[in-house]
Amino acid sequence: MGAHLVNTAGPGIDVTWWRDRDREVDYVISDGRRTLAIEVASGRRKDAVPGLGAFTAAVPGARPLLVGAQGLSLEQVLSLSAAELLAD
Repeated sequence: MGAHLVNTAGPGIDVTWWRDRDREVDYVISDGRRTLAIEVASGRRKDAVPGLGAFTAAVPGARPLLVGAQGLSLEQVLSLSAAELLAD
């Protein structure tokens, strides 16, 4: 998924990750105005996603996105470019 995000990001869009102690976000997409935090979960139900919560608290205006578990399917995410994900 990371390669897909980087390959479809386009100019002016950064794809990184975030970690603060034991909390992390798998991918962070940003164009300087908008920020999307993406957590990829296993197929099992995920009751808590502390990294997403910590990131959105630390970065006001950032949108969280859960992939897998109760979130969007991997197929849905891979059908969109990083720019499209950021714009939604």
